[in-house]
Amino acid sequence: MSWETIISNVGVVLSLGGLIFSVMAWREAKKAKTAANKAAKGVKRQSIAMDIAEVCQKCQINFDVGYDDIRSRYNIVNDDVSRILGLYSQQEKEDEDCKKILDNEVVNSLKEINLRLSTFNPIKQETESDSHEDKFYYYQFSELFSDLSGNLNKFKGALENQLTNKE
Repeated sequence: MSWETIISNVGVVLSLGGLIFSVMAWREAKKAKTAANKAAKGVKRQSIAMDIAEVCQKCQINFDVGYDDIRSRYNIVNDDVSRILGLYSQQEKEDEDCKKILDNEVVNSLKEINLRLSTFNPIKQETESDSHEDKFYYYQFSELFSDLSGNLNKFKGALENQLTNKE
């Protein structure tokens, strides 16, 4: 055997080794990309869950609340929920339970609050009513905001269930 043949054979073996190593590295990189995507989705779900907890805090109203306070609170909560809906709708594969809770219960809760706000709007009322009575707005809206908070927590639970089941 000549030196040229030995060097050529060593070159072929090293080239094959490099090719095998490259294929192995490509497979590991593909696994790492999949894991990173899963982690990113998990972080996004956790972020949404934290946002929901903050919105639920905003749903708490005081006894001495007035119409303007309720309207302002509704606008803030509605904006926050709309942002959460936007973030969640970007998920690739939405969980059916979460989607049902969002589309039916959370959105309907917001609609009910808005309807009641329209009903008890002091500007639209032609005569003096009981709406100026102490705690009137609290009793009219506390249950609705509580329902909204409960529905958001239900969504949060379904979202957290997704986190634990898909990891």
